[in-house]
Amino acid sequence: MTAIELFFLLQLLDFLTTLAGVRLGGSEISPVARWLMDIHLVGGLVGVKLIGFALGAYCVWTGRLRVIGWAN
Repeated sequence: MTAIELFFLLQLLDFLTTLAGVRLGGSEISPVARWLMDIHLVGGLVGVKLIGFALGAYCVWTGRLRVIGWAN
């Protein structure tokens, strides 16, 4: 599995575990994510993950694959 595939898999797993944790009574620690999730739980979380995917895609597009490794 490449670092890029791992990055996107970890983003997906983070989405699922965050959603499960919040539904079980937990809370999001990131202020921006929490603010977006207060507006709409799933929509806010999807928005945060889309930002993550966009940043990952930008790193791939500009050849900054090392950043993807650090993010993982």
